[in-house]
Amino acid sequence: MDSSGIGAIFNSQKYVTERNGSLKLKNISRDVMTILKIANLDKHLDIIR
Repeated sequence: MDSSGIGAIFNSQKYVTERNGSLKLKNISRDVMTILKIANLDKHLDIIR
């Protein structure tokens, strides 16, 4: 995952929450989870393990 992938996740989250919904990430790969944790982005996302 690169910065455009992270941007797509957060743009999607913004779009959904503006419409009173919620975005949940499920079954993400270990590599992606590592990237999100390093960037402290995992604290801003609803991740289902």
